[in-house]
Amino acid sequence: MTYEEALAALKAHVEPGRAEGMAEYHKVPREYLGVPNPAINDLAKEWRKGLDVQGRVDLARALWDSNIFECRLAAAKLL
Repeated sequence: MTYEEALAALKAHVEPGRAEGMAEYHKVPREYLGVPNPAINDLAKEWRKGLDVQGRVDLARALWDSNIFECRLAAAKLL
């Protein structure tokens, strides 16, 4: 699983209009996609099953470094 594949999977779950509300609520200047938490949970669970420890660490690092809110949540859930 590459970062690009993970980002595409997250983007497949975007709910239109949700990102704006998230940005207002969190008040942190970073990108928000608008993906609900249950979708992030399901994706992270699936990715954990398919990756060894080093693969999870590598993917988590790439997701975290993106500074995208949902990517950071997914990164934490991978570990």
